[in-house]
Amino acid sequence: MSKYWSAKTKLVSLNRKSVFLGGVFLIVTLAVFFIFFLIIPLLRIRSKAIALHESVRYTKDGLALQDYPQLQRGVARLGGDLEGFESNYKKLSWLKVIPWVRSYYLDGQAFILAGADLISAGDKFLNILAPFAPTLGFKTQESIVTLGGQERIAGLIKAMPQVAGQLDAVKIDIVSGSQKLSRVNTNRYPETMRGYKIRSTLESVKSTLDSLAQSGPDLEDILNTLPRIMGDQERKVYLVLFQNDKEIRPTGGFWTAYALLGVEQGRIVSAQSGDMYFLDIDNRVSYYPPAPAPIANYLKLDKWYIRDSNLSPDYKESVETMLEFWNRVPGVPDLDGVIAVDTYFVEGLLKIVGPISLPGFKEPFSAENVVYQLEEYSNVLMKHSGERKDVLGSLMSQMIAKIFALPSNSYNDLLNTGVTLLAEKHILLYFVDGLAQELSQKYNLAGRITEFSGDYLHINDANFGGRKANWYMEQTVAKKVYRQGDNLLCDLELVYKNIGDYDSEWNTGYRDYMRILVPSGSQLISGSGGLEPFTSFNDLGKTVFATFLGVGPKETTVIKVTYKLPKEIIQDGQYKLHVQKQPGTQGFSYKIDFLGKEESIVLNKDTIVSF
Repeated sequence: MSKYWSAKTKLVSLNRKSVFLGGVFLIVTLAVFFIFFLIIPLLRIRSKAIALHESVRYTKDGLALQDYPQLQRGVARLGGDLEGFESNYKKLSWLKVIPWVRSYYLDGQAFILAGADLISAGDKFLNILAPFAPTLGFKTQESIVTLGGQERIAGLIKAMPQVAGQLDAVKIDIVSGSQKLSRVNTNRYPETMRGYKIRSTLESVKSTLDSLAQSGPDLEDILNTLPRIMGDQERKVYLVLFQNDKEIRPTGGFWTAYALLGVEQGRIVSAQSGDMYFLDIDNRVSYYPPAPAPIANYLKLDKWYIRDSNLSPDYKESVETMLEFWNRVPGVPDLDGVIAVDTYFVEGLLKIVGPISLPGFKEPFSAENVVYQLEEYSNVLMKHSGERKDVLGSLMSQMIAKIFALPSNSYNDLLNTGVTLLAEKHILLYFVDGLAQELSQKYNLAGRITEFSGDYLHINDANFGGRKANWYMEQTVAKKVYRQGDNLLCDLELVYKNIGDYDSEWNTGYRDYMRILVPSGSQLISGSGGLEPFTSFNDLGKTVFATFLGVGPKETTVIKVTYKLPKEIIQDGQYKLHVQKQPGTQGFSYKIDFLGKEESIVLNKDTIVSF
């Protein structure tokens, strides 16, 4: 018996040793596998990623330095580094067999392939630009060229039509890259990781490439149209309107001042400025029509003057109304376009060009103080004086001069600022040239009230209080869509908060003609919070609910509206809401609730929300 137990003990011991050795072997095998098939490839990928980052920096430096050979070398380096990155990334292809990892691996692969398309597009584009590099101000192996800003623009204008017909291969690469990234679902990525923005960065790359792809078919038209509107063949005259957004009006602000710019070959060859008040006073038109009801009722004016002609929320409609007045003013030139800018535009440019000193002012105009200085001078110190018109014109002239004198390493900041200001409607464009206007509208640069097949919301305010209360106004919006039987109803709550103290010049209280634009066919059920009952009418292809409201200093007014939505807003079983931002506004908070699903947005630009 003892022999039996002894044998059995030995067998158990051997089995344990076998299990132990087997476990050790398995652990060693897994360790070797992960070292050679995961750790080492990841380390190599990290190394290649660092090299890629350095190549991107080198290429960007070449662009900033206007060094054409460095740009070419940078793009070539990027291609080589991306190939090395891809080669090592493929060694992780075994991860595709793990279900929850597969999608992330395929996303990485999509970004690599899209990157290759972009590098190919960049290489082809540089080859197209090669003959024009010196005239665009780039240093080449043959010459070192130093050109001023206006000379660069003139060179760009000459190059555009010649470049336009050679971009087919570039467009194909961009569309290909965009299609590859369209499969990436950015929602599965975290907002941030170790302090780095992950999701927003991925979304930015996707949206930028998608925008480039969508604009591809129009590139030839854009490159042929830009020289024409920049005066390549004949002089163009543009009216620049300054919209004072601290006294908000339907298109973005009260039209306080204007500048006339003559443009030839991309150069500003003439400039003069004036005050909208004195355009009405000194150069009166032969006939002023009776004031529309809102102006007659709230501004207490019998006539409709040029300075108040931006009554429509649609910029094109307002400009064409203004042009009816303009064309009757004695001695004014015919216009090729009307460009509106606001205080955010002025602040944005001053951040790039730096402070500007003007005679008669102790402090230079800077991004931090420009709005206050302009308001104090125009509305307090020089109130009702014709001399106030010179300030804005002088400031704009000096800003333009400093833009053209910027060093090349500031061009990237200038371009990014310009794109942001356009997207956020702090610059609005109107052209007499039909194709230029069509392109401006297509890319949402024209301040139009747009058509939309789903739900729609645009809140439009007009400060008819004659003060700058918008400096102190905060606004939040809550929109709730719910079912009641077979109908879709919407509760809309608008909170207007005046955070400023009473001031006889700046803030005696906010008086606002407010319009809410919603889908055509919507039916008003109830409205409250205004100083007058709500009215409902149709305009610009929308149903409009309107009232007049007041918000005293340190007070809050709450507007509540309930209305029935047309059933057609649900398209293919999906709810989409297009929220259009009013020009001249910034960062109002919106909370959207659709059948219990919520999303919050900060409305810095036109936004589509989907559920």
